[in-house]
Amino acid sequence: MSIRKGKRKKKTSATGPQLSLNEELFRLISENAEDLIAVTDVSGKRVYASASYKSVLGRDVDALLGTDAFAEIHPEDRDRIKSLFEETVKTGKGARAEYRFVTEDGGIRYIESRGNAYRDTDGKVSGVVVISRDVTERRNYESRLRLLAHALSSTRDCFYLTDLKGKILLVNNSLFKTYGYSEEELVGADIALIHASANSRELISQIVPLTLKGGWHGELVDR
Repeated sequence: MSIRKGKRKKKTSATGPQLSLNEELFRLISENAEDLIAVTDVSGKRVYASASYKSVLGRDVDALLGTDAFAEIHPEDRDRIKSLFEETVKTGKGARAEYRFVTEDGGIRYIESRGNAYRDTDGKVSGVVVISRDVTERRNYESRLRLLAHALSSTRDCFYLTDLKGKILLVNNSLFKTYGYSEEELVGADIALIHASANSRELISQIVPLTLKGGWHGELVDR
């Protein structure tokens, strides 16, 4: 028995019309993406920046080309991000980081990024593609939640938060002390555990619909 050897297919690279199509697709994606997309050389100079950078930094995108990609990073974060970038160029392995941008008007934006090395036809790292997202609003929201949680934990009034089915999601310290339950016993339990009387349970069944229609204010008396 003889085995017929097939010809190996040569690896081909995108050229001509295919390359033009790939470039056009990349342009359309990057120009319409909310995320920040930047391409740098191995020294950290920008060779491409998506249109979304203008809404964050307040600078025209064309003005960013050829500039230092670390220039807008907050001075306290800059060395750390530079080190991650250099490690990505050295090893070819991507890295994720959070840091602050200083905008054109002196404002601060919180950025979450991931950098990935790209290679030339010889397999050598020739630059880094950085995909970033402005997470300022999320950070501010989380900060407000922490302040709210601190305020609720400090108040003497009892506080709890439930879902629409009456399952307890969050309670404060005053409620623990008043009712004598632990956090493990309360979180996930039905609010009937706290308001055990028949009158309270009946009123609670009406509170959620009233709240969804615009709000409810009153008193619950447990006997």
